[in-house]
Amino acid sequence: MTKVYTAPEIAKASSESQRILVKAPRNIAGSTAIRLRQSDSTYTSHLQRAALRTGAKFSDFFTLSRLVRERRASRKIRVSLTLVAIMLTQSVAGSACAQTSAALDQEAWQIAEVMATKFQTAYNVGDVAAIANLFVDNAYYFTPGGTVLYGWDRQAIQRAFAARIRAGWTKEVVKITEAHSAGEAVWVTGEYVISGTGENQGKQIDGYFAQVITRSGGEWRFRIVIANLKPNQDVTGMSEVKGVAKPP
Repeated sequence: MTKVYTAPEIAKASSESQRILVKAPRNIAGSTAIRLRQSDSTYTSHLQRAALRTGAKFSDFFTLSRLVRERRASRKIRVSLTLVAIMLTQSVAGSACAQTSAALDQEAWQIAEVMATKFQTAYNVGDVAAIANLFVDNAYYFTPGGTVLYGWDRQAIQRAFAARIRAGWTKEVVKITEAHSAGEAVWVTGEYVISGTGENQGKQIDGYFAQVITRSGGEWRFRIVIANLKPNQDVTGMSEVKGVAKPP
């Protein structure tokens, strides 16, 4: 009766058999016998010749080589599943990041609108003290007139806006064109139009602005404001480039 070697019997083999079995996977791995691309018949033939050379039982070689192949296949499956898991994780993370970014930008837009409304309301009623209070102490305001005002000199900010209002530029409309979150700050771009009264009745001046808004004392305030003025005559030659490019 032919004896069938099972896994427990192989585990209880003699020391010589164990020595052969320990070396067998390495020898087999280094030969053409375990190349998975070969057919089963060629693979079996190689195993038989390897068993004859080493003196080991063919069943031992077959069992070990099968375990090696299964282990390799399992490893390939694990690698494939790991790659799929990584791709899925990146996809979910990217989607979550996009949703978070969109939510932050929406909040940034709301902050920009609130600040624009506060400035516009204060300006149109001539409340220059309220305008000056919209700037943090270390703020910079690059005015359309080409001057620079500083947040720590609120009196200078009040005098500058009071002078503009006395000149007849009494009504201002602010329009936000873009607002984005930047860490703990918000950056904004927009356009403004100032309408004249008195001697400047029917006239308008307008331009573009950029702002950085930060939180100070529990409230949002301007950290940097840069505004330009569309000139009646451009002496720099830069106005030859016309048109508004769409943001990426």
